[in-house]
Amino acid sequence: MQPQTTENRYVKQTIYGAGTPVIDCVILCQHGDDGEEFVRNHAADLERLCSRHDFQPSRHDPALFQQYLQQYYAIEPDVGSSELAHEIARIMEPRLDDHQTVVVVDIRIPRAIIDANRVRDHALRPVFDYQGRDAIAERFLAIHGSASMAVKEVLDRIHDKGIVIDVHSMAPYSPNVQRASNVQAVSLSPTTLAEYVRSYTDPSMRGERRSIDIVTTLENGTLIANEALANTCAREFGEARLPFQFNHPYPTNETVMTTRYMRRYRTLAVDVPKDYLAATPGAAEFDLTRLQPAEELVKRVAMPIANAATHCLNDFMCAE
Repeated sequence: MQPQTTENRYVKQTIYGAGTPVIDCVILCQHGDDGEEFVRNHAADLERLCSRHDFQPSRHDPALFQQYLQQYYAIEPDVGSSELAHEIARIMEPRLDDHQTVVVVDIRIPRAIIDANRVRDHALRPVFDYQGRDAIAERFLAIHGSASMAVKEVLDRIHDKGIVIDVHSMAPYSPNVQRASNVQAVSLSPTTLAEYVRSYTDPSMRGERRSIDIVTTLENGTLIANEALANTCAREFGEARLPFQFNHPYPTNETVMTTRYMRRYRTLAVDVPKDYLAATPGAAEFDLTRLQPAEELVKRVAMPIANAATHCLNDFMCAE
């Protein structure tokens, strides 16, 4: 049976299984959008933001800023995360009971500009200076609010023993720079855009090789994830010989929407190196600006997550 889809301008829901009003598993893909449609639809606002006088110093002339901006747009999406979310759902679907439902939620706004996984006060990415551009900021924040409300409406339908899986992808290497914070590798601003882009695209800037991050704690070490989901997923990754760590390179923090989801629902959050899910067509080595999801890679990561989700969902449903 083909999955059903419902969508508005910024959120798409794909329904697997019975399609019941009560949902047993929600799989969130918050950063998978490539931003191309958004950039077209909001070209006038983005042009105004790009024309600000503070982009004019010799260090960042307008043409050079645009060059780095296009590279920035290319490296920011969580490439492969939407494909991963849907593959997890497809694996789970034949294992569901007749009355069970899995919903994949794809947020269709670009993380490069508006971060759907941040609370409102931190949602606008600082690649642009919004000072004196309050109307644009409010329009973009309204989009964030609309997407957040749509996600909430889905999550409000979760079975009281249901689960949430939050999937992300990240650069395969940590930049070899002094970290900006515990949850951010490199600081971002209009005047540091070139440094930000180079830290992820220049091979000479590669630092630590990343593995899958199973996110379970806040920066202070407080556990907020569902232990059973996290530990079962870790076991499955181990059996699949997929390298993983807990809360490395990043834990979560209070500005992140996933933190709220973890506190309210049984949640598994995973961040996967992009080259575990995607490759650069025609190139021997990956290029973060030209990655394309690869079906076999996606399936390899999806299977252990789906196994853990199915196992834990069954256990939770059977528990008193």
